[in-house]
Amino acid sequence: MGTTNPRLVSGIHRTHPLYELYTGIKNNLLIGKTPVKNPMAIHVGGQPGSGKTRLIEIAQAFFPDENVIVLDNDSWFQTLNGCPKVVVYGKKEHVPWWRHIQALRTMAVKDLTAHNFNMLVHWTMGNNEVCHRIKEQKLRGYKPAIIAIACSLFESRLSEIDRLTKDLVENRQARFFKRPIYDQVYYGLATTLTQLETERYVDDIIICDRTRVYTELYYKDKFDQKYVSNQLRIQRCQTAAQVLKAVCESQWSTSKIDEYTKNCGAIIEQMHNCYVNGFIEAAGLTETDYAEIILELQTLPYEAVASLNSNSQNNSF
Repeated sequence: MGTTNPRLVSGIHRTHPLYELYTGIKNNLLIGKTPVKNPMAIHVGGQPGSGKTRLIEIAQAFFPDENVIVLDNDSWFQTLNGCPKVVVYGKKEHVPWWRHIQALRTMAVKDLTAHNFNMLVHWTMGNNEVCHRIKEQKLRGYKPAIIAIACSLFESRLSEIDRLTKDLVENRQARFFKRPIYDQVYYGLATTLTQLETERYVDDIIICDRTRVYTELYYKDKFDQKYVSNQLRIQRCQTAAQVLKAVCESQWSTSKIDEYTKNCGAIIEQMHNCYVNGFIEAAGLTETDYAEIILELQTLPYEAVASLNSNSQNNSF
């Protein structure tokens, strides 16, 4: 990048309020990394708590020389001056913070794409921004691929709340989705996969089953409408979104409800301890925030039972 050019290649002007912050993040990302002639981008998608962080670690095996930049913007919150200890998506007063993080990620993907770096990108894919970024990458000669995690709403939501309690105890920077926003992200993933598939943005879409420790892959190659799987339920699917839904539904059974209820109860106790010990207040969360989380933990097992009953009565596959 020439020093006389007032813009980054991605079109970020030096007067942008996040320019200096992004430049610092970028310099750290580029340490030991070099552009390549035939760049590859893997976009990992899944709702919060679904296990994207672990899957990104596994996906780095696609780059044996380790010449890949991992974009996981959770760590960027601590770079924002005045950022709350827990950024709550869906909380009006926290909107500027998560918008800043989203803007930084967009800057990073666009700029690294313009420089032909390999990348692994962490998304919820609850909206179609990833579609725009992949389209730009295709124009640059990238070979983008999608890995989406199939994880039921109830398991991933419980994992997210459990992670929040651990972050509170350890006094770590954290982020949390209010339930209405969380549901939008969860169901939005299937919509995004449909757009990616319909408009042929990517050649490869892989659906991973979290409950099988990511070892069971449902692989869609070059839009041939066939998935590799030994499960008849999956073989009958015709789209990536259908596979995602079928795998998520297959993860639940009546036998799991008692254990799930017990786990919810354990996390209620942990969250209560956070409240008693002042961790909730210290993180900037309110009593209303605390009460909403406790109420949700109490109702999640009943939602899970209702979902099982609905699936058994209306199986669309």
